[in-house]
Amino acid sequence: AMQFDPVFEKPYFLLGLLRLRAGRLDEARELFDAALKRNDAFAPAELYAGLSELRLGNAKAAERRVHAAMALDPDLPDAPGIALLVRGERADLAEVTRAARELVSREPSARNHSIIARLLLHRRLKEARDTRGAATHLDAAMALRSKDPEIAIEAAKIWEEAGDRSRARAAWTRALELLPESASDERAQIRAHLGGSASP
Repeated sequence: AMQFDPVFEKPYFLLGLLRLRAGRLDEARELFDAALKRNDAFAPAELYAGLSELRLGNAKAAERRVHAAMALDPDLPDAPGIALLVRGERADLAEVTRAARELVSREPSARNHSIIARLLLHRRLKEARDTRGAATHLDAAMALRSKDPEIAIEAAKIWEEAGDRSRARAAWTRALELLPESASDERAQIRAHLGGSASP
């Protein structure tokens, strides 16, 4: 087992981020809480504990923790984007759209905020059956996070649903370029979408 200095919060926080990115949400939340036990004013741990709660389906706990983090540090860099995600679970589409556009226009250089806003708008527009609008926002997210094969795959699927085969093919091709050779099943599925002749 990994041994950390029991006094300092940052090692617990950093390992929590790794667990969060790996989808190990309960472990991530526990590590963020461990960081807060060592420093209850460490706003990043509170913020990402809130994101863990959101991904675990605990919307009220997520909202409480994100607000607590922003109270501890109003200038916390990732807080506006994560707060938007929390609001997006319960707000109506018009409010989410307004808030997302406001966030992107206020901080156009904050790539994480823009990606979060685009992904949220994609999901909410898809729920509203506006597939073309949803696909447009996903394309924008793909441009901002150009090395992420999962976004490219989702973009291909939504463009297929919207009936735009050319854009779907471009997104499938991009996903194939990004996926590692070890992802053989996913690569085979994408080649099937592309007609079996695509390379690499």
